[in-house]
Amino acid sequence: QEHELDENHQVLLESAIHPLLSTPPSEANVQKTADFIESQVATKSRILIAVGHLGVNAGAEITALAELINAPIVTRLDAKGVVDESHPLCIGVAGVHGSPGVAATRDMIESADCIFSIGVEDQMLGQFVVTGGVQNRGLIYVMPDTSTVTGQFNAGAMMIGTVEDSLRMLTEELKSRGAAKGFVRPEKPEDVQATNLQDSSLADGHNFPVALAWSRFQSGA
Repeated sequence: QEHELDENHQVLLESAIHPLLSTPPSEANVQKTADFIESQVATKSRILIAVGHLGVNAGAEITALAELINAPIVTRLDAKGVVDESHPLCIGVAGVHGSPGVAATRDMIESADCIFSIGVEDQMLGQFVVTGGVQNRGLIYVMPDTSTVTGQFNAGAMMIGTVEDSLRMLTEELKSRGAAKGFVRPEKPEDVQATNLQDSSLADGHNFPVALAWSRFQSGA
């Protein structure tokens, strides 16, 4: 019996022809990823960006995308510093060996609905998308090639190609669709101290509790 490949497996198959030759993703691939993000926004899904060492050269592109969709950023230790840590959307470093790290990053990971994984290898991805041995969060993949993609996680969208190009092309596509109009802009760090952390709007809809996370991160909790 013949089985039709789903879109993500087709992306992997096409990319595996030259697994270590990182090239920009196809326009169709970018379009499908943008479609998935729009579907997440429509359902007010909380998107969290997780960055691994394979994304260390894409700091500017990661920041631009995060600002567009108001997605908090956490990094693995091997990607620490890739994003300006004074930026209001940079929450901190996720723990190592399965530990979620500081309370701010732990809270953000646990409250996320969808993980936008940028350069995080599969063996390290479980801490972001798995709870109790079961994947319980949506997943968007961005990887430079297929060399570390095992296929063990269910991804709603996937881009295989140069990370910088992938993120730049995706951000441009979302901007062209007017995606930024539906998002709440991040709070400035200097405004956090004056924020009422009991304000229910912080956890309402797709407005991630950025101010709460920032307050904890700054206090070293």
